[in-house]
Amino acid sequence: MEKPIFITGSEKKREEVNSILSKFSLENMELDLEEVQSLDVYEIARDKARRAYKKLGQPVVIEDVAFYIEELNKFPGPLIKWMLVTIKDKGIYQIMKNFNNRNAVTRCVVCYFDGKKFSFFTGDVLGKVVDPKNRKAFGFDSIFKPNHLKKTFASLSLEEKNAISHRAIAWKKFEEFFIN
Repeated sequence: MEKPIFITGSEKKREEVNSILSKFSLENMELDLEEVQSLDVYEIARDKARRAYKKLGQPVVIEDVAFYIEELNKFPGPLIKWMLVTIKDKGIYQIMKNFNNRNAVTRCVVCYFDGKKFSFFTGDVLGKVVDPKNRKAFGFDSIFKPNHLKKTFASLSLEEKNAISHRAIAWKKFEEFFIN
């Protein structure tokens, strides 16, 4: 099986993914791909993988992330990127701070496409939206505290985060699939 190209423009994401993978590393490429707007993270991942494969003509792997807030009927889901761009993590916390229910699920979907078949690998972590402490965190890491921890993702070392994160769960499933 030919090793895929990881499609991402995020250096931070590339570093994190390659620190998760233990048996090989991935080369990455930034592609300017239109992104279908949908509340279905799998539809977004499938569409991005299909578009990337069409441009490159070789196997690709992409990642998409969603952040489902229970009290907001699972909003923003895959639209989390746009909330982080506009109101940032602090704005999300400001919306949630007066709600008793701050339960959230963070989901990472990795999609591998070889030109014939799409394969999906999902990682979920249950937690809560909390007051951001670490303002230099990646994405929503400063406002997400997994249920089984007393710290946010931002407060964890990279090794600690890679042992339990939604990204780590999904990418380890992909790695197992790819090796076998």
